[in-house]
Amino acid sequence: IDINNYDINDLNLYLNAIFDIKFGSTSLINEELKDKKIIFDNFEFETVFTDKHFVFMFLIESTNPDYIIKLIDKELKNITITEEELERKKKLLKSIVQFRSDNVFDINHKIVDNVIRYGDVVLDDYKLIDSLNINKANEIINNLDFSNKTITIMHK
Repeated sequence: IDINNYDINDLNLYLNAIFDIKFGSTSLINEELKDKKIIFDNFEFETVFTDKHFVFMFLIESTNPDYIIKLIDKELKNITITEEELERKKKLLKSIVQFRSDNVFDINHKIVDNVIRYGDVVLDDYKLIDSLNINKANEIINNLDFSNKTITIMHK
């Protein structure tokens, strides 16, 4: 994806939502793999961005890493989300904002994160979340390029 065509913070919000829908703790893939005893904990993923690229890192402990690698490759080649999935994600993000408001440490983390990401404190998280829409999500998905990858497997 050419990150110069997007606001970096906007793009980060979309990519995290998309990847959480596809690979997050409540995703179908995550549940299926836990049911099959291929993973014992949730998929974890991180996004890091540079001047020109986003880097996605999957952190997974598995009994069958080759299967997981093939599955992730397959999912990334055919990545799609529905409007219904995006709307559910938006509701979840809003509930996280609400839950976070009860904890002074979470509020502090939000302030620090906002200053680092946006250069200011986002005062209306709901407006930011509501701005997510399926057309832009699909545009971003259609511009993703996963042709470069590195796989590291660590054995115990």
